Amino acid sequence: MRIDARQHSEIFFIGDLHGDMQPLLETLRLTRCVAVPDDAMVAARVCHAGAKDRSGYPLTIAQQHTIRWTGGTQAIVFLGDVLDNRRSAKDDPIGRCQKTGTQFQMINIILQLQKEATRTGGKVVFCLGNHDVENVVNTQGSFCSRYAPLRQFDGTRDYDTCDANGGYSKTHRTLVRKKLKEAGACVLVRVTNGDNAILACHGGLTDIDTLRPLLGLQPLQFDRNVDVFDRLFRTALLQPKHPHHAQSLRTIQEHDSIMPTWCRPKRLDNQDDLQTFFGATKLIKGHDLQLTAGGASDPNCNVGGKVRPLEKRAMADGEVCRIDVGMSRAFNTTKVFCVLGITADQDTDALYRTVYR
Repeated sequence: MRIDARQHSEIFFIGDLHGDMQPLLETLRLTRCVAVPDDAMVAARVCHAGAKDRSGYPLTIAQQHTIRWTGGTQAIVFLGDVLDNRRSAKDDPIGRCQKTGTQFQMINIILQLQKEATRTGGKVVFCLGNHDVENVVNTQGSFCSRYAPLRQFDGTRDYDTCDANGGYSKTHRTLVRKKLKEAGACVLVRVTNGDNAILACHGGLTDIDTLRPLLGLQPLQFDRNVDVFDRLFRTALLQPKHPHHAQSLRTIQEHDSIMPTWCRPKRLDNQDDLQTFFGATKLIKGHDLQLTAGGASDPNCNVGGKVRPLEKRAMADGEVCRIDVGMSRAFNTTKVFCVLGITADQDTDALYRTVYR
C-alpha cells in the first residue's frame, strides 16, 4: 500500500498490541485522531485475571460505538501483531487481563474507525504481523497453544481457539480471515513525499536477492513491487478459493524467515536494494521488543541518537525506527505507550518523525 504523506497532515504508526484492549485505546488517544471517552478507557484498563466470568467483550457495545474518528485527513497504520495475548503455554489461558472477546472487539474497533476515517479523507491501515498470519494459516504444532487465548468470543458464543493438532481451529481461522479481509490487510506500506520514501512493515526485508526472482520484483517499479507482496499475502491468507492460493501459501511458508512479517533487521544493510526496488532508504518496524536494560519500554531509531518524546527530526537515509515496546500486558515490562508520527515538509521532500508517549 502507498500513502502520499502530503495528503495526510500526519501519519501515525502503532506497534504490536498483542491482544490487549488497553494499549489499543491508549495509543489511539495519543494520536489525537480518535475520541476515546473516559468510561471506555477505564473499562479497557481493568485486569480480568482471576474473574469467574471472563466471557464476552471487555467494552459494552455502547462504549465501543462512542470511540469515534476525529482525525480528519490524518492516518493511522497498525504495524501488525494485533492478535495473540499469551507468551507461553503456562500463561493465563484467556490471556493476561483479557476477556474471551477482547481480540475480536479490537478488530471491530479498527474496522469501525476505517469506515469513519474514509469519510473525512483519513486512513486506517491494518498491516499484518507474523501472529496475525499464523491465526489464519497455522494448522498444527504448538503456536496456538503457546500464544493464543484458548477460548474466544466471536460476538455470539465462546469457542475453542486451538484444535486437537495444536493449530488454530477451522472455526477460528475462518473468523479471522473474514475480519482481515474486511480490513483490507496488507504487508508493506510505502510512505512518500515526492521522491523521498519510507518503507513500513511488521518485520523488515533483508534478502531481496532471494525474493526478486521468486516474486518477479522489478527495479524502479516501486508501487508495483509493494503490490506484489500485498497480493501474495492476500491470496494466501484471504482467498482460499483463488487458483494460486496453495502456491502463494507455500511460498510464504517456505520463505517465512525473509518475509516482511517475520524478518528481523537491526539495521539497513541492504539500503541500495530497498532504494532500487522500493524507492525507500528508511524503515519503520515492529516485531522486535525494544527495552532498556532495566526492562522499560524504549522506542528507538538508529540515527540521530536517543529518541526524545515530541522531538521532530527528519528521518535519515539508512534509519530504522523500531516501535514494538511491549505495550501489551502479555509482557512483563514497564509500560510506556507510544506512537510514531510522520509528517511531510510541503516545500521539500523531507519526512519528519516524532515520538508521542
